[in-house]
Amino acid sequence: MAVNTPATPAIHGLLSRIFHCRPGILRGDSHIEMCQFANSGVLIINPGSRAEEGCLGALLIFYNSNILHCLDIVRSKRATSDLLEANFSHEGNVMAEPFANDWMRNVIAARRDSGSRRPADVETEEFLREALYSILPDEFRGLLSSIHDFPGFKLLLSCTDRTPLEHAVKQALCFADLVIIVPAPLWVSCASRESARYAEFNYESIGRGGCWGTPVGVLKNVASLLCAAPDAFDAGAVTFLPTLDESLYPAPDRTAPFSALPRPYSGSPGVSKREDIRLEAFYELCRERLTAEYLGAMHLNVLSFSRPVLGDFSVGKPMARLHWSRSLTDIVLPDVKQCSIPDLIGFRRKAASSCAEFSTLVADLLKPREARPEKELVDASIASFSSQMEFTLQSNASQREAIAKTNFVLGSGGGNGGVMQAVDYLAEGAQLADLVRLLINAGGESRLHIHRSSVLADILA
Repeated sequence: MAVNTPATPAIHGLLSRIFHCRPGILRGDSHIEMCQFANSGVLIINPGSRAEEGCLGALLIFYNSNILHCLDIVRSKRATSDLLEANFSHEGNVMAEPFANDWMRNVIAARRDSGSRRPADVETEEFLREALYSILPDEFRGLLSSIHDFPGFKLLLSCTDRTPLEHAVKQALCFADLVIIVPAPLWVSCASRESARYAEFNYESIGRGGCWGTPVGVLKNVASLLCAAPDAFDAGAVTFLPTLDESLYPAPDRTAPFSALPRPYSGSPGVSKREDIRLEAFYELCRERLTAEYLGAMHLNVLSFSRPVLGDFSVGKPMARLHWSRSLTDIVLPDVKQCSIPDLIGFRRKAASSCAEFSTLVADLLKPREARPEKELVDASIASFSSQMEFTLQSNASQREAIAKTNFVLGSGGGNGGVMQAVDYLAEGAQLADLVRLLINAGGESRLHIHRSSVLADILA
């Protein structure tokens, strides 16, 4: 089926930027025809009546695995049988060198060399725990610095003992070269809920052991992932940061915003209320997201909502406007549930330029800036990357069934948006429930569905 639509200025700009088309080959009355041939996305641009003198025909753009080819077929009036083929270069960013994941590689090597006949996940957890306790504070700061200085795209992923970690890592690899797994914060109250546990929090700890407080369930979860996908850690695409304790951060950075967040419950023992517990719980979640900002990483929330969300707590503080601002952007990508982690890592390496452009777009949308790209341009960029990703994953699949889609959501606060602005919103006397409503709404309608197990649902109850 073909669909004919006008080639708008936004799409002209997208094609010129991505494919480096010659000026003048696309005109205002051009039309775009989208077709589908054997899982390949084919884009045909038919020049309109104002096309350059002597130029008829079409610009054909098609996807072939990770290589995006442009073929300009020009038919001359004087020689209608002659075709001139010209390949347009697609210059883009090159994928960063893999992250030096030394401490996780040591765990893999120890497990590989042990020769033990015990279950792999049990032994891997033991080696992981031993490696965890052997890391000294200075070594941790070195790990933190190496993550901070990694030049590729990074994404922080929060983990509990209940997190479907392998699937969450696959989703994160759609956006980043390095996925940083961190333990979700411990629940702030000593009184544990009996009926259920909030999805965003851990409830058990192995104790400090010097400088660490990693929950037992998280170690089991990470150890299982190490067994299932050791190549992900060995290749430097996934790492484990075992604590977010700000006291271990380099001294100049201890004044960072996340270290100054209030503790209305634990800071006032004996006089706090239920509302103080919820408020401190929300601040703990903010601390996690501010740590991601400190590391130069995006944050993906797979625990609170029915859809994975980037920028889940970002709001914009009013300046000239009368109201706090919040916008939500849908990102539809191929579902990666049936893909292997090595396949996704391979896709990011083979399609490094396209992945870098897509990750740059997402990172730019998350940054506070007043001038936003045109929605049409953003949607076209996302659709282009999604089509290329789908074709590549489909070609690697053992079965030729259609790949389902996953709907991600990206939240932004506009020109001065961010997580600290959400903290300011509460500091100015607003109710926590009002902030949660702001986070899930856009354009006057609810856009995000909160899981019943989320602390956010309890806040709205």
